[in-house]
Amino acid sequence: MVAGTLGGMAVAWRAALDVVKPLVLGAALVVAPAVPRAQWGALEPAIAPWFDMLKRLSFSQSWRMYSPDANRSYTEGVVWATQKDGTRVLLQGDPEAAPPTSVFFWNRTRRDFWGYRAIHTRPDRPHAHRLWWLRARCVDAARQGLELREVELERVRWRVTPPAKVVAGAPPLRPPTRKNYKPVRCDVGVVRTMIQSDEERRRGD
Repeated sequence: MVAGTLGGMAVAWRAALDVVKPLVLGAALVVAPAVPRAQWGALEPAIAPWFDMLKRLSFSQSWRMYSPDANRSYTEGVVWATQKDGTRVLLQGDPEAAPPTSVFFWNRTRRDFWGYRAIHTRPDRPHAHRLWWLRARCVDAARQGLELREVELERVRWRVTPPAKVVAGAPPLRPPTRKNYKPVRCDVGVVRTMIQSDEERRRGD
């Protein structure tokens, strides 16, 4: 009976170790390296080599990855259009509008989302999302009876002032910066086909 009891206890200990070992390993590989070294006090010289090894193995993490990723800027898009006679008109947005003060992703249409992608996707080079979204604006203009030569997207961005400077009296947002993307032609074959298809669809053809 004693042997049976000892055997049962051994099985229980092994089961407990099977649970504890992954937790200890996880703490050693993930949690402990994330604690700032200054918090380890006199133990810091002993654990420093361990942390350095974990960094080479890419196990070391930072508490920053768990912190909120707050916006560092606010961005709005303005679409300008040039008509065939050379007249420049505002097609969408307000170049003098104040920065947004609410969350973008509530109660937005599909068109709003694609516009968001057009403004934020790879601003340093041409991109298909932006190209086709602007071509769709050519179709919008045709619905209004406008004959356009091209459309152009202007990005208006307000960068957030660092908190320490705000506490010192600086305004929460910096003055807006503006960037004009490469214009997109509205008088090319693919856009004319889009406009014609849109007219036929609205007529019910």
